[in-house]
Amino acid sequence: MSTELELRLAIPAAAAGAVAAHVAALPGARTVPLRATYFDTASSALGRAGWGLRLRWEGEAGWVQTIKGPLMADGLSRPEHNAARGTAAERPALDMHAHDALPEAAALLAGVPSPLLPQFGTEIERLRAQRTLAGGTRVELALDRGHLLGGSASAPVCELELEWLDGPLAPLWAEAERLVRAHGLVLEPRSKAARGHALARGEAVPPADWASVDATLAAISDWARSA
Repeated sequence: MSTELELRLAIPAAAAGAVAAHVAALPGARTVPLRATYFDTASSALGRAGWGLRLRWEGEAGWVQTIKGPLMADGLSRPEHNAARGTAAERPALDMHAHDALPEAAALLAGVPSPLLPQFGTEIERLRAQRTLAGGTRVELALDRGHLLGGSASAPVCELELEWLDGPLAPLWAEAERLVRAHGLVLEPRSKAARGHALARGEAVPPADWASVDATLAAISDWARSA
């Protein structure tokens, strides 16, 4: 079990090439194809509780089953648990006990009122690299481009995730602010799971608020002061 702390920043179309070039230039940058299916009950029991459960093909890593919980009080972190599920070509069945190490997830899955069924999918190309910032802070930058797929509907994905790995948090906020200012990025508060569930329900998935660069900078400043 781990706690994931990341910033998700939507990228305007005009800046996608520049952001991709920035990540690609980092040492060890590589591209990974990610193909995921998200599961829930017909009544969206997991989604309504703020949880997402997926099986994802991650290239050389094979299949990984992941459950993520709702945002914590800081508005950035969420509980997460990953379980390797093999490298066979065919997608494995869900293992309802794969996340027993995360008690909240185990209790949630044990109490689902009906079978978990595929709800929507994602097809993403991820360009990822790790970077060491000032003070020894390590972050992973992941540029995701692709689509959410729900029934006959789809919605584009073009976003940069900055995931804190270790070290002081201050350099993370400084790097995020620099990227926002350089490329006009804005916070994307909705997870792929939240957007995918909306798509599967037939709801529109509106684009990011491209006018919110100033609000994004203000939020980053608030997080930096409270860290």
